[in-house]
Amino acid sequence: MYAGKQTDKDLFRGVLSQSTFIKLCDPPSKVTMFFLSLVYKLIPNVKIHNPILVSMVLFSRLIIQGTYISRDPELAKRYDEDPLIHGTGTVLAVYTMITEFEGLLAHPPHIIYPLLVQAGTSDKLTSFQAAKEVYDKMPPGHPDREFKAWEGYYHELHNEPLDERNASIAYLENWILARCKDSGEPRAKL
Repeated sequence: MYAGKQTDKDLFRGVLSQSTFIKLCDPPSKVTMFFLSLVYKLIPNVKIHNPILVSMVLFSRLIIQGTYISRDPELAKRYDEDPLIHGTGTVLAVYTMITEFEGLLAHPPHIIYPLLVQAGTSDKLTSFQAAKEVYDKMPPGHPDREFKAWEGYYHELHNEPLDERNASIAYLENWILARCKDSGEPRAKL
């Protein structure tokens, strides 16, 4: 988490984290991780252009489907058919995400800004429990911090069925607006 590094302090007024990737719900096997570590060391910047094929071969449990993103069948279908959701990435990125983010469980960041962490309790991609554990282990930082659990929601809170989607968007909007009042603190320099 970049905000935990406390650099460029004038850039932040708060931190929002949604469906935080600390740990996958269904992580790859040790054999898969061993193979990935070899590829990572030999050719870390090789791009994975067909993630579904690569996922089926290497990470049979990492295929992201629209039904993991939202409980709304129409949104899930649109996600699966969206040509802009291509999943291209490097071996370095995949390996780093899987191995390094779990390190936050042992060494949670110290966030000195207002913080809102949101997670769906039924997220099928990223572990709700791991996100909650990191939040609970964070050293004291800013007093304005909150973990918001969305009961039954999946990975993309803003893409759930309409009424629930609107509730999560309104919650986020109200959280942001409540912190936009002029507090006398220095404003972000963008």
